Order: sequence, then structure tokens, then C-alpha cells
Amino acid sequence: MERTDEELKKRLLETDYPNNEMILNGVVERIRNFGDDARSMFDNWWNTSKIPAFAIDGINPAFLRSRHNMKDVGIIIAYDWLSKEPKEAARLLKKGIM
Repeated sequence: MERTDEELKKRLLETDYPNNEMILNGVVERIRNFGDDARSMFDNWWNTSKIPAFAIDGINPAFLRSRHNMKDVGIIIAYDWLSKEPKEAARLLKKGIM
């Protein structure tokens, strides 16, 4: 389902994203560029508010929450990155550089 930028921003604000236009625009842009798997995960999250389990090179939602204090959408963004560039993304996420 296609959502408008305003719908996406409203939902991000409801999930405690900062009310900062630059940040919100950046997150919306990342959402717009999701691969198919991340898009499916995002749509599922939109409807259920749940992140499905996944593990890519030792990175999973629990790690992203504890190590990087990521919110749900940030986890989906990290998942998309891990799906597209698994070695580089995992290396940097494990080092703590984002």
C-alpha cells in the first residue's frame, strides 16, 4: 500500500521520532527506497506494530535496540541496509559506526 509523505511523517512522530523536518524527510526517503523484503517488513509493521525476527551476520532486532537504541523503523532501515550490503553493514553496525 502506498502512503503519502505526510502519512509516513505522522506515523514516525507517533513513534517518538523527533519533530525535525530534515530528519523526517531523510527517514521518509529511506522508506521510499526500501528493497522488497524491507518494504514487506515495513508494511507488516505498519499494520501490526511488530518487527519480525531476523538475523543477518549476527545482527538482529535485539542487538539493534540494545546497541544502537533503534526504534522500529530504524531497525527496518538497518535490515534494508543489511539486505543490500550485508558485510559492510554488519561490520559497521558491530563497530558502532552508523
